[in-house]
Amino acid sequence: MTSPSAAEADSTIDFRYGPSTSWTTICRPDDPFKTLVREDGALLYDLVADRNTWCFSRVVEFGLRTDLRPVEVRQRTEDARTPIVRTTLRYPHATLNLTALGHVHDSDRRSDVVLWEIGLAEGAPDFLAQLLVTARERSRLFGGPSAAPSREVYAVDLAAAPTAHWHEAMLAEVIHGRVADFATGPLAFISTPVSLEPVPAIGFGPVPALATEATLLRAGERMRGALVFPLNHAAVEAVDLAWSEAALAAERAFWAGFELLRLPIEIPDRAVMEMVEASARNIQQAREVVDGLPEFRVGSAVFRALWVVDGHFLLEAAQYLGFREDAAAGLDVLLRRAQPDGAIAEMPLHIKETAIALTTFVRQSELLGDDDLLRRLWPSVRAGVAYIEALRRQAYELPVDSPAHGLLPPAFPDGGIGGLRPEYTSTLWTLAGLRSIAGAAHRLGFDGDAERCQRLFDDLMVDFRAHTARDLRRLPDGTPYLPMAKPGSGDHSWIADYPGPPPIWREIRPQTGTWALAQAIYPGEVFAPDDELVRNFLALLDAVDDEQGIPNNTAFWTYRMVWTYSASFYAHAWLWAGRPDKAVDYLYAFANHAAPTRVWREEQPMVGSHTLLLSGDMPHNWGSAEFIRLVRHLLVFERGETLELLPGLPEQWIVPGRPVRLERTPTRFGPVTLRVESDGRAARIEVERDGGWRRRPDRVLLHVPASWRPVSLTVGDGEIDLGQRSAAVVELPDEARLTVRLRQSGG
Repeated sequence: MTSPSAAEADSTIDFRYGPSTSWTTICRPDDPFKTLVREDGALLYDLVADRNTWCFSRVVEFGLRTDLRPVEVRQRTEDARTPIVRTTLRYPHATLNLTALGHVHDSDRRSDVVLWEIGLAEGAPDFLAQLLVTARERSRLFGGPSAAPSREVYAVDLAAAPTAHWHEAMLAEVIHGRVADFATGPLAFISTPVSLEPVPAIGFGPVPALATEATLLRAGERMRGALVFPLNHAAVEAVDLAWSEAALAAERAFWAGFELLRLPIEIPDRAVMEMVEASARNIQQAREVVDGLPEFRVGSAVFRALWVVDGHFLLEAAQYLGFREDAAAGLDVLLRRAQPDGAIAEMPLHIKETAIALTTFVRQSELLGDDDLLRRLWPSVRAGVAYIEALRRQAYELPVDSPAHGLLPPAFPDGGIGGLRPEYTSTLWTLAGLRSIAGAAHRLGFDGDAERCQRLFDDLMVDFRAHTARDLRRLPDGTPYLPMAKPGSGDHSWIADYPGPPPIWREIRPQTGTWALAQAIYPGEVFAPDDELVRNFLALLDAVDDEQGIPNNTAFWTYRMVWTYSASFYAHAWLWAGRPDKAVDYLYAFANHAAPTRVWREEQPMVGSHTLLLSGDMPHNWGSAEFIRLVRHLLVFERGETLELLPGLPEQWIVPGRPVRLERTPTRFGPVTLRVESDGRAARIEVERDGGWRRRPDRVLLHVPASWRPVSLTVGDGEIDLGQRSAAVVELPDEARLTVRLRQSGG
């Protein structure tokens, strides 16, 4: 068998760059219990974290009670749309299979379930098999009501736990026939059908473990059981293995019936399609209802909250998935963050959040096709613009020798640069927000506001260009680049006033913090594709994306680290600049940085680094939103007042008998349905718009894949011969429904 070509390898999703440690959520949508499953099958509960230290309040680990260590650990979800996590720990002589799921029963009671199976390898010697369960909590021990084997395990405060030495407990049992009591606390979990007994932990650490009673297994034999973890109740009657298996069946049925893609999406590459489904599921699992409103939260542990910038993209992805009402409710969630000075903000000193929130108002109104909604929001828009005007005045009041004078006040840059310092990310997003608001004001007939916002934009752009002319630096090859932390504001990625040179893993690099520059390019559309700033930025990205397919060292840890989903920010900049090939490359490399359970961490070491430096949540659902957005924009892309169809369609997605399909995907012009079908030699592209244009595009352009040529265009009952010439782009007429037929070049 020949090895795959470089192109084929680049378009294969095999998780080659995935993290060595991962967390995967097993709950249903809107579930307040966000149990995570670690890469080895352990259950993680209730994160406790500060800036540098993360730990979970309760961790329950599983393994075999044996003197051997696993030689392989593999994990996956049951399928892309079903968060039932299967973990296999393979030992030299035996295999432990774990199946973890969250289960809702009796309407509101919630439990986690872990089904386990121990299998002895063929030819292995007889083995006294025991499942080892190590439950740890900061201030509690876990055990049965006594030292005797028990199905019920309780969590007992350390202060109330037995303290007798071993010989005292043994003497009591031998002389008096009495098994030492274990002071009971709340029920922690139940084992079925095998009871658990206390045993030493691996390494004889201070926290004892539990193990199932020993069962003699012979070669090829198996034993099974289940552990049930009640989360909001203590009454789990009639729990047995059959109950646990019924819980597994119930969760399978729930996810099979849950409409992840209310607006259908079909991608012929099954691996990409599975990533889309898993991303949709991740977003739903992290969502929570807070004071009656659904919040599309970034994560389930570290970032279990609303973030304004992440929220912009999560709400857009929710629209693409068809969750219109929930996305619209996200605007009310944003308004809860409105401040008396007009700011709409969640994070202190994140002064760009107001511009992002205003952009979200505009984008969501566009996708909903509801200008009246935007009119109702307009008082908040005007207040936000006044806040931006106040920021500009503050910048001009700074000393003239301040690097931020005449731009925006020092702020928290984010995305790789911390602290309070003069920087460009806030300016870039403010430019994007003003551009969006100015266009919306003009469309709504608010001429005074349109003029005000355009003037603000123009003035800020003039100052931005003046600052960038002074601040440009050069790569070793001479390519200019714009540092996101203004020169003179410190070189440490987290501490602005760090004394002396920072360590190499905290050194701000040319690509550090460029997230907002990418987003000002798209979706901000602040700079033309041929703008020198864009060209230089893409040259910088091209210089740092070779090792793992996406730009490296782009976030807070700046040495051999990747910010996984920043791949999409940069892919969109390439797509905007007319390089869809790079955007597609980044899509696949982005997918390959996920864990096999199809979840991303925000920031992780590059393969071969052998460090455990980590940053951000997992699943990090800005990543999930970005994968959905990038797939959609490769097929339907809004560029100003032009609607582009198939601008980044990979040719390997044209597969006989397997269509590319987007149904009623929302755009600023109205819903669009797009289908691509092929029999191998000929292809048909169908385009429909639902209910007429809400906002008429200036042009509708169809990008033709390189090895195909357009043959005819059908509108209604009429067919237009497009001739024999190859064409990279076909301008489509303003019709509600049309079909373009293609043939393979030379066919």
